[in-house]
Amino acid sequence: MERLHRTLVAMLILLSFFHIASTVNAVEVSFAVKPSVAEPGEDVNIDVELVNKANGSLGSNIGDADNVEINYLDSYPLRLKRKSQSITDPFRLCFSCTKKGTFYFSVDPDANSNVYPIFFEVKEGAFTFNKELSIEVKGFPNLVFDTTIDKETLKPGDIFNMSLKLTNVGSGAAKKIKISQESTNFIMQGDNLIFVDELPIKQSKNVSLTFLVNEDVKPGTYLLPIIISNEDTRRNLFNFTQKIGLSILNKAKINIRNLKVARDDGLLDIRLRVENVGKGEANDITAELNTKYQGFKKNYIGKLDTDEDLPIIFTLHMKNSGKQTIPLIVKYNDDFGNYTLVENLEFEAKNKFGVLTFLYILLPVVVFISVLIFFQMRRRHRNSEV
Repeated sequence: MERLHRTLVAMLILLSFFHIASTVNAVEVSFAVKPSVAEPGEDVNIDVELVNKANGSLGSNIGDADNVEINYLDSYPLRLKRKSQSITDPFRLCFSCTKKGTFYFSVDPDANSNVYPIFFEVKEGAFTFNKELSIEVKGFPNLVFDTTIDKETLKPGDIFNMSLKLTNVGSGAAKKIKISQESTNFIMQGDNLIFVDELPIKQSKNVSLTFLVNEDVKPGTYLLPIIISNEDTRRNLFNFTQKIGLSILNKAKINIRNLKVARDDGLLDIRLRVENVGKGEANDITAELNTKYQGFKKNYIGKLDTDEDLPIIFTLHMKNSGKQTIPLIVKYNDDFGNYTLVENLEFEAKNKFGVLTFLYILLPVVVFISVLIFFQMRRRHRNSEV
């Protein structure tokens, strides 16, 4: 009898063992990562589904799993933000039942592109096991830049330096960076292509460029396109263009030509042409003779466009003759500021007989000849009477 009792106890223990063994690791877990490829600094959701596949029968407690838990084991580069309420507390998972939930993560912003193992811990009562899945992190470079130009104003023919502060604000390293430009108005000096080996995320690099403004560029506002190409760690090619606004301003230049001088009865006429030989518009132009002689000594010209000229006349009361030097002062402005041009007018002031002067000289001669003829005729008349 005692032997039978012991046999029954042993059989019960053995059955219990087989029942426990049949329920160990009975809960199967599956995962779904959204998005399938994560980016540094972004959010990632991992959906979990737990299914009880233990041996059992419906309508009984055989095969049920009690105190089931699933927890995230801290694994780089994911940081747990929270998990859904359905899997927050331990729960009972009946035979053939399913439980779903979601873990909400953020990816470390400094994570490099790679495939990382992620670990979860699953508990079934007193039994614990780990589950592993892989998550792919792929960063993308994103280059931006700020510009600094060493000249506030530009004109055709100018050379200027541009400093680029190139920054990678993306989530992956930028490699094989190339900097170029496509513009006929601005010519890059030296190498037409600048190379930068690599720029990690959240880092900057200064690059210097030198440009020449084309001589044929008209004043106005222009866009200088800076083109940057680079690769990521997987040799994917990225290109972008950023346009820099530049203003080409007016630069005028006044020239004096065609000086002509005429004198008549103490009046001196000075004629010349004022022309703008610069690339820009000249404004508020005035021309004035700096002399002690009285007369019309100041002209207001106003505006002259590029390659435009205008005749002006000065009239002076001058009795002196001989070589003369009179300063001509021309004032004007353009987009770069105000200017004063001093040009010395040198000429020979010669007397020119006018009509009145001629009459004044001719009249005494006529009177003298008339008197001479009168007395000559009178003498002949007297001789004829004798």
